[in-house]
Amino acid sequence: MLTTTTIGAYPKPESVAVETWFDARAGRPGEGYEAALAKRGADAAKLLDQAVRDVVREQVEIGVDIP
Repeated sequence: MLTTTTIGAYPKPESVAVETWFDARAGRPGEGYEAALAKRGADAAKLLDQAVRDVVREQVEIGVDIP
């Protein structure tokens, strides 16, 4: 049996409407991402926690052994 895992960037769920750190067009990497999270305020942590659960659930459903 071949164990499967993922490596690198996994597409973020559509519910996470923030720019990824590597999509920044100007300024330092991560600046746009941090600004987008700051706009979400207290909901940012909840949003990211739910996104992690969604991505791990998806990986388990498609048969990834080590999400």
